Amino acid sequence: MNLRAKLHRFTYYLFPGQCILCKNLTYRQLDICLACESDLPWLRNCCPYCAEPSADILPCARCLQKPPSFSATLSGFEYRFPINVLIHAFKDSQHLSSGYVLTHLAYGRHRQTLRNISGQDLLVVPVPLHPRKSRARGFNQSHLIAQQLADLIPAKLDQTLLYRVIDTPDQKSLPLASRKHNLKDSFRVKRDLKGDRILLVDDVVTTGTTITEISDSLIQSGASDVVVFAVARTPPSQPMMSGLLQ
Repeated sequence: MNLRAKLHRFTYYLFPGQCILCKNLTYRQLDICLACESDLPWLRNCCPYCAEPSADILPCARCLQKPPSFSATLSGFEYRFPINVLIHAFKDSQHLSSGYVLTHLAYGRHRQTLRNISGQDLLVVPVPLHPRKSRARGFNQSHLIAQQLADLIPAKLDQTLLYRVIDTPDQKSLPLASRKHNLKDSFRVKRDLKGDRILLVDDVVTTGTTITEISDSLIQSGASDVVVFAVARTPPSQPMMSGLLQ
């Protein structure tokens, strides 16, 4: 157990965990109670490549027609209430407990797979923000998720391998047809990867355009495989709700 994990455990000896949803004591070393955890919108059936929710676990038509450059997407939840609100609070209000809890739960969902792919040649790499956006937000949420994952697996974290050279508009603000063009040539890989395997980490996968653009660049730079980890995956259509954790 590393120092960060020891400190986290020690705090729960001093202060009981409080559920980020119902506010009751959790009586465990995690800020979510078992009842609220069981009610979360877990991602159960999905395409094994892009993780888009579906009625079964077969590859979707889009991935069958054009397989992505990444080999799998591991995600814990559907991006709908209350996951969307918790991630919004994590990213935009620095509600770090929400990010910690959701990452821990999503990791638990794929613990065995992640341990199976771990090794000396596995690098945990977060999706980068442009420096301007990172300064405005105060942190990169994907960095924090990746850092926690690297500790849990365990695996080597590389937060500088990828960088963003163009400060593009948010993908969610653009129509679907414009998203791929919006990200073209936005990311750079700093070095030759020489067969390294990459666990590419993001908070939410929506259309898959960002992870596809980055994965293509990683493969072109010599990565032997790219697996995507995301806390949540957006369903084909879902409502946005707000008001929680304010």
